[in-house]
Amino acid sequence: QTDDIDYSCAVSEDFSTVECDCPEGGYYAASYDDVFSFGEDCTDGSTSVVFSTVYAQGFYDCAVEECGETVTLNGLIGGIVEGSFECEGTIDITASVFTMDEEANELTCSGITATPEGGDAVNVGFSADFTFDGVDETFSGTFCTDPPGETDGLIEFDSEEELEEAADPDGTCDAAETSACEESCISDCTAEGSDETVCEDFCISECE
Repeated sequence: QTDDIDYSCAVSEDFSTVECDCPEGGYYAASYDDVFSFGEDCTDGSTSVVFSTVYAQGFYDCAVEECGETVTLNGLIGGIVEGSFECEGTIDITASVFTMDEEANELTCSGITATPEGGDAVNVGFSADFTFDGVDETFSGTFCTDPPGETDGLIEFDSEEELEEAADPDGTCDAAETSACEESCISDCTAEGSDETVCEDFCISECE
């Protein structure tokens, strides 16, 4: 779950680039091209805004903890985010994120290479689209790995849950992350002097 990692980062003065040390070695870098346009003044004192962001994110021997083991990531991810915040509270946001293969102009099972410690590299390709109108949201796309594992070819998904199932069809990764979470939680809890049984019950609930 790389979203939960506490990276040590350096940000440029104009916030257009960021470079972060990965927790187990290597680094992660990203660049952003933002465009904002301010429109009419709203009756509540705010101002309508139209914006777009194009970004590229790269992993360079970035070692992270995934599925209870150290995994080294290499490759590129691109994305486009567009949206508007209009008067009367109207929101319209669309986003696309995709792996980038410099040698291919279409989605293939490539873009990101994930290599578990002591294991074989797996190439990952995906493309996802997200929309949000302030009330409802959609999330859909395609995902694949090479070698394909238990799947064959591209897998289509229409929710985050379906994506998680495609990436971890037998639940092995989810079980490993839950176990690691519980172990760390119980260790921290008992270190503070709490009863182990109480800690176990709390951590099981906390790591669900």
